[in-house]
Amino acid sequence: MPAGQWGGKMDKTHPKLWLAYLLLVLTAQTGVYRYYLRSNGAATVMLLGFFLIPAFALVAGQIGLYLGLGIAVLLTVAVVRDLFLVPNLVREAHSREVKR
Repeated sequence: MPAGQWGGKMDKTHPKLWLAYLLLVLTAQTGVYRYYLRSNGAATVMLLGFFLIPAFALVAGQIGLYLGLGIAVLLTVAVVRDLFLVPNLVREAHSREVKR
C-alpha cells in the first residue's frame, strides 16, 4: 500500500482513501465524490442524472416516472460499482497529480 493512502505523509492536495469513501457514502448518487477524485466528466453525468429524476417525474407523467426510476437504478449500480473501484480511483488521481 502506498505511503499516505490512509492519511500518512503525503501532500495535502492528493485525494485520501478514507475521505473518498466518506464522500461516497454521504453523497452517493449525486456523484460529488467523483469531483473529489478529479473525475469531473463522470461526476457531472451523475449529478445531472440525479437532478433529472424529479424533472422526468414532474414533466412527463407516468412515463417520466419510469424514466426517473431507470436513472435511479443506473446511478445506484454506478455507486455500488464505485464502492469497489475507489482505491483504484484514488491511485489514478494521485498518479495524475504526480505527473503535473
